[in-house]
Amino acid sequence: MEGGEKEQLTPATLCSAFLGVLGVGMTVFGALVHWAGILPPEDQGLGMPVLVLGILFYLAHISEALFKSKTSKYLYWIMSETDFQAYVKELQESQPKIKWTIQNYHYEEKRHRDKDGKEHVERKRVNTHSAEAYYDIGGFLDETLSPAQMIAMFHLMYDGEQQDLEANKKKPISRIFLLCEMPLEYHPVDDQEEQRLFDRREAFWRDNTRDTHQDKSTTDLIDCGYKSHVMVILREGTDDSRARPWWMQYWFYAICTIFLMSVPFRCFFFSHCTKIQWEVLKHFSHKNQNSWADDPKHGRANRTDTASKAFRKVKRETPTGNFTEPNVAWDAGKQQLEDVGPPVQVPVGVPSYWKNRDLDKDFDDKINLSADEREKMQKLVDVTYKDKATRDRKSDGMPTRLVVTQVVRMEDSKMWRRFEQKRAELALKGRPKLMAEMPGSGAFKTSPSDSDAAELPSCLKELTVDLNEAYLFHGSCPGGALGIGEDGFDMSRVGTNVGTMFGAGAYMAEASSKSDEYATEDPSGLFAGKFALLLCRTLLGNMFYITESNIPRIEDALATGKFQTVLGDREAAVDTYREFVVFDEAQIYPEYDVEIFSTDPLARPENLLDGNVCAHDEELLGTLCYKKCSLLTDGKAPVRLSAFSCAKSKGFEDFFRGKIGLLVPCEGYDVSGDEAGHGCPHKPGTCLVNEEFSLGKCYKRCDELTDGQFPHRTSANTCCKTKNFLECIEPTESTFSFNYNVGGGDGSLAKSHSPNAKFTELGQ
Repeated sequence: MEGGEKEQLTPATLCSAFLGVLGVGMTVFGALVHWAGILPPEDQGLGMPVLVLGILFYLAHISEALFKSKTSKYLYWIMSETDFQAYVKELQESQPKIKWTIQNYHYEEKRHRDKDGKEHVERKRVNTHSAEAYYDIGGFLDETLSPAQMIAMFHLMYDGEQQDLEANKKKPISRIFLLCEMPLEYHPVDDQEEQRLFDRREAFWRDNTRDTHQDKSTTDLIDCGYKSHVMVILREGTDDSRARPWWMQYWFYAICTIFLMSVPFRCFFFSHCTKIQWEVLKHFSHKNQNSWADDPKHGRANRTDTASKAFRKVKRETPTGNFTEPNVAWDAGKQQLEDVGPPVQVPVGVPSYWKNRDLDKDFDDKINLSADEREKMQKLVDVTYKDKATRDRKSDGMPTRLVVTQVVRMEDSKMWRRFEQKRAELALKGRPKLMAEMPGSGAFKTSPSDSDAAELPSCLKELTVDLNEAYLFHGSCPGGALGIGEDGFDMSRVGTNVGTMFGAGAYMAEASSKSDEYATEDPSGLFAGKFALLLCRTLLGNMFYITESNIPRIEDALATGKFQTVLGDREAAVDTYREFVVFDEAQIYPEYDVEIFSTDPLARPENLLDGNVCAHDEELLGTLCYKKCSLLTDGKAPVRLSAFSCAKSKGFEDFFRGKIGLLVPCEGYDVSGDEAGHGCPHKPGTCLVNEEFSLGKCYKRCDELTDGQFPHRTSANTCCKTKNFLECIEPTESTFSFNYNVGGGDGSLAKSHSPNAKFTELGQ
């Protein structure tokens, strides 16, 4: 399995396994000493103590593996998708509890003398007063992630090139085993509640401190049958928790444990499963939830973890401009609406290319598009890309390209009915002023021209253009995109983080590079390092046109009821982008989830989806990258057999007929590609364009560091005028500086580094 995190063996597990092996050895040795007398008579007294200690070590291993380990918990609590969704729902509805305990104790010393008259002091702990209490929680808000979104993410991750999930579900081998660690995470709703919690806890401990020492603890509990570790079978022919391999049974694990094979079993078990941490997140107060004045202080809207990005508020450009001019929104709006036409005829039913056709039935499918369709989406992303950054871009510099790695079409009957109803309502209002007729920057950039139509997604042709229906991008993270794909946009959460330039709504863009400025990556897990763009069908209707941020004017225009959206044309004003602000979620259908990877501005041009983790002129053999045999032999022996030999094929005869180069390291066929300096083979990956490869690492180019005076690198800290090492010994021919031992990028790439595989292949 790829993409997901794996459960790891803990030090306690390894120590337990070592004790088990040691225990068996000591048990056998002790038995032989005690009963077989393999040691001299004077040493046979060691047999029984060693035997007993060995048995205790072995039992400690058994106890840890079968009752204390994560593996035992996962195998004991195995759930189907249905069971897991019901369990999470139970967790979401259950009351949180916070328990405090205190145990008072002191130490007493007892003195006694042994038979030789020597005095000994025994120090013993004596427990005295103990107490426990619960915090008075009056109301709580649950923000535990619902299962539907995350299960959809895992389904999509492992569907490969299948066209839909139903086809995959017929394959028994396509099941996914998800290990869920489910910690309880409770937070006071605000600062006042946090202070009250602290005061009550300190008062409890103070009132119950009765002795010299105290053990104090705070425990988070929940009012249901809580399980901290569960395993979920995410896909199988039937929704059955027993649908798993025969070896993935608790009894088989117990047998492996008895025969000291628990560690290999756990390694194999973990390699076939994917792990995720699923926080049970609740916010609490001593007051009823209806009386809360503000959103929770630690709510998901303010967090940056993967699960919370579905609720993340998008930071927008702070409004600027002069708001003191006269209010002319009504006059401007009246002028903009002069060309409103008669009612518009709209299509009925789902798009022709959808798999699901019957709207009388409920459906919610996530369909992975084929490689050909993904290429067409890549073309759309490319043609709408503009090499222009605004203040909203968080990274330094523009990416060289947005590479599409996966495209998922979301077919949801509930959201489509809502969208279709809104389209019918707008059609009755009459034809709005069309995009091509408005002032500024022209028609939608996502509208295909006749020459490009065949290379772009066919969905672009099925739009009601007379209602200004268009496909527009929206930047998000992969987790957030799947969340929007489940229920649509949540307008109560948009535009509330900081000021919004054109009002508080959902911001859409026709340029992929603009929406990429708001896209965020998942830092870990299945979609680590990837971003998401939603390609949405958007009903724009009558658009209020404006080129500068002027919130009062926008609010007055919207208050007239004549406009459904706002068009902020910064492209006409300062040559950046046009953005479209929508205020009704029914006007947006999030149809495509486009997973992308932003290439580094300094990355070399490489095909990131060809399966080659080496540079384009290199191939992988074992763990090292070599120059391609096809290039070294002019195509006569394109197959690499070893570091020093190439052949026509991998056949038995070709092994003896292959071409063999010089049997000298870093010479002949045992060399790297041209980008790596035609030197020694290296680890997978490549360097940035402003870096050079030397001694197994990437360094910033000497010609840049020395303004071309010493262009050749001979060591980490030395640059030379020539490639000849002997000539570089001359002081005038080389220059030495610790400042030369640097990389050409930012962050971790600012230091000299190994070749980076993420510059040659996605997912590395």
